[in-house]
Parts: sequence; C-alpha cells; structure tokens
Amino acid sequence: MINQQQLALLQQGIMEKWNTWRQAHPDLSLNLDEADLSGFHLGGFNFSHAHLHAANLSGADLNNADLSHAILSGANLERANLAGADLRNADFSDANLSKTFLRGANLREATITPDQLKQARPRRILSVPLVVTWVTSGTIG
Repeated sequence: MINQQQLALLQQGIMEKWNTWRQAHPDLSLNLDEADLSGFHLGGFNFSHAHLHAANLSGADLNNADLSHAILSGANLERANLAGADLRNADFSDANLSKTFLRGANLREATITPDQLKQARPRRILSVPLVVTWVTSGTIG
C-alpha cells in the first residue's frame, strides 16, 4: 500500500530535500506501489530499495536516479528516461519498458528479459558491458 506521506514529499519534486530525507531515514521502507508518477522530473532521486510495484512512471525523467534493488515489477516505464540510472539488482518482472531510454544505465544483476530490452529505444544506445539476470519461463538464469 502506498505511503501517502512519502508520496507527498516526493510530489514536491525537490531532489535535495528527498535525498536528505532518505539519508536521515535509511531503515524506513519506501512504499510507492501503484503510485502515479507519470511525467514527473525525478532525475538524481534516491529510490534504492523502493517498492514501485505497478507504479505508473510513463514519461518520467529518472536520469541518474538510484533505483538499485528497487521492485519495479508490473510498473509502466513507457517512454521513461533512465539514462545513467543505477538499476543494479532492480526487478523489472512484467514491467513495460516500451521506448524507455536506457543509455548509460547500470543494469548489472537486474531481473529483466531480452524482450523487455528490445522494447527500449533504440537498442544501440545501451551501454556495454551489460550484465543482467535473464528471466525465462519463470526461472532466473
């Protein structure tokens, strides 16, 4: 269930205030499941270990954001800008990555399928080397 106080702070759109709050509360669970953050400018925000299951992040600007270990299963990231984002160990199970911009993003150990990467725009801009955990037929490989 979404935490309304966390959402209200996030909706202020002030990166420094958000990141300072995250540093002051490192043990607090960040629950933004099903949040509508479409079109938000969230570049540089710290979302590490965040629960963003089924969140709407379509068209959001998340460049250079920290989404390491985030749960993005079922999230809509269509046309989102994740350039330079830290996506290590993020879970993209059943997420929509259609036309998502991933240039320079760190996808090391992320749970993501080859089909999801093919949906991202355009494939040739993905940074190399790319090491991800492939999910096929319900197994992690």
